[in-house]
Amino acid sequence: MISGGVSNVSFSFRGNNPVREAIHSAFLYHAIRAGLTMGIVNAGQLAVYDDLPAELREAVEDVVLNRRSDGTERLLDIADKYKGDGSGAAKKEISSGAVGRSTSVLSTPW
Repeated sequence: MISGGVSNVSFSFRGNNPVREAIHSAFLYHAIRAGLTMGIVNAGQLAVYDDLPAELREAVEDVVLNRRSDGTERLLDIADKYKGDGSGAAKKEISSGAVGRSTSVLSTPW
């Protein structure tokens, strides 16, 4: 069994929930395929991987998968763009429909 608390991977982005949710989504997407069998997550705050904006998904995956040496800087450069203005517009774009669909991702039989 492989397990972990997912929020630890996004701790440095606390206060920017859309980016944190994107990090969690991308991490789970790849970790499940690599053998993760249990993760502690808040399914109500989990963005759907396929719904992530391409720019954000690529930047997050560069960090999570350690694909680029400048990945952290690139994610920091765009993070404020997705933070939103407090109205929830950016979060809505990233996580629309996440509650209903994230359950099926998390309940996949391993």
